[in-house]
Amino acid sequence: MRCFKRLIISSVSIFFILISISYACSISLKPYAQVENGKVYLKDIAVKYPKQLQNLTVCIAPSLNGSIKIDKKYILKLLKKRVSESDICGESTIVKRKKFYITKSMIENLTHIKNIKFMTKMPIAMPYSKYEFRIANIVRSKHSIWINVKVLRNKQFYRNIGISGKIIKLTLFPVARYDIRRGHTITQNDIKFIKVNRIPSVAIQSDRAIVGYSAASDIKQNGFFTPSNTKQKKLVKRGDIITVMVVNNSIKISTVAKALRGGYKEDIIPIMYLSSKRVADGVIISNKKVLVQ
Repeated sequence: MRCFKRLIISSVSIFFILISISYACSISLKPYAQVENGKVYLKDIAVKYPKQLQNLTVCIAPSLNGSIKIDKKYILKLLKKRVSESDICGESTIVKRKKFYITKSMIENLTHIKNIKFMTKMPIAMPYSKYEFRIANIVRSKHSIWINVKVLRNKQFYRNIGISGKIIKLTLFPVARYDIRRGHTITQNDIKFIKVNRIPSVAIQSDRAIVGYSAASDIKQNGFFTPSNTKQKKLVKRGDIITVMVVNNSIKISTVAKALRGGYKEDIIPIMYLSSKRVADGVIISNKKVLVQ
């Protein structure tokens, strides 16, 4: 317990020593700093400085993708005899330029076009400021697009930015309208179509190959239908008592029979009439229903 108290007292003592040292300095440099303007001022690179020196220009700001190192010796030379070496805390400051980014989503919101594959490298970095963006014009060809963006700063024209891209062809594709549980027989109401620019190779592209099928696993809302999560539902099982539609020219007769083999829609299976025990072949047309011609 005594050792723990000593440790606390030592830590507090070190803290107060550091505080007293920082207060002894007239200038305390930051290890890292970001600037918004084209110049670096003393107030940008120091956490503590004489008030009359806060707007002192230290140097020109670095380029957008660059950085500069400002050390204590440079500050001393700049201030000459105003401060001594002991008046400056910290050895140096790494300065970077703060950026404003033009992003893909910004351009999509400006143009109201969502299916653009940008050829211009995005995002585009600009000197940090408050900007207004307007679409000057848009030039389209069969598959390409050129967007000319007018940039305003302080309500004044600043520059034009050209952005090129390709128009991605969107395709209507079937997905789950809502969560579908395993074992559910999929109906047309379970399906909706969305526009996509990239079709998964395993996804089923036609709703005809989905309706009437059974969910082999849970399918989440907006999920694609695939051969692994959907399977064709067996409409007739072996031993089922089924309805048989017998069609002979213009004559149609409905009777019952026993399925001698199970099958899916449009499969041909053998059936046995319950009345005559005669065996015939029929085509499965729906759930427990077979057509004989």
